[in-house]
Amino acid sequence: MVLDFAINFQGLIIWSIACGLVNSSAYLAYYKALEIGPVSIVSSAVSGWLGVCVLISVIFFGESTTLAQVGCMVLILAGIILLSQTTNKGEIIGSALGWSILAMVILGWVLAALPQLSDSAGIFLPVFILKFFGGIGALVILRTTKIPITLPHGRSIWLIIVLVGSIDSAGFIFFAMGVIFLPVVVVAPIVAAHPMATVILAYMIFRERLRTIQWVGVMVTLSAVITLSALYG
Repeated sequence: MVLDFAINFQGLIIWSIACGLVNSSAYLAYYKALEIGPVSIVSSAVSGWLGVCVLISVIFFGESTTLAQVGCMVLILAGIILLSQTTNKGEIIGSALGWSILAMVILGWVLAALPQLSDSAGIFLPVFILKFFGGIGALVILRTTKIPITLPHGRSIWLIIVLVGSIDSAGFIFFAMGVIFLPVVVVAPIVAAHPMATVILAYMIFRERLRTIQWVGVMVTLSAVITLSALYG
């Protein structure tokens, strides 16, 4: 079943707002998982959004995959799993994993819909609406569930928040730009390899020591990304 996603301006606004409100749930679930679980496990689980995104794109939006592409996706997921291997043992991750899976499913749905919105209205407007109403949705959820909102203190913390928010929005914009030139089934796995960048930056900036298995994960993920890119080079 392939959906016809040709929409008018009113439909664009409605879908963008819906994606923004739903996306806020994904972010809250993601940060809740980070609060109670190890970063490596949470990051790896959430990165599984690529499978959800590709599946939705194939079933509803007429995308197609080749055996080589599927193989690269599997290798990327395997590399992400290897990257998540840390020395932390015996941590209770059940609840964190549940929140991570919720974030994974929602994020996969949003990123599958975003290219369709960008096709109708360009790159920036859907992302702007998505992010704006994502913030409103998060506030509504927090107020409704009576979760306390604690504002950070210090200018440096606010600068970091602004920087992270700007980079996050830029990521959505670049994703929307990427799917202009390549299919979602190619762009999504490459974007989902972000744990590799996280691990490498942690090594370079914070001098975190990586285990051998994590270096193997870096090589597997990088090789799969390069191969997937070369298929459309």
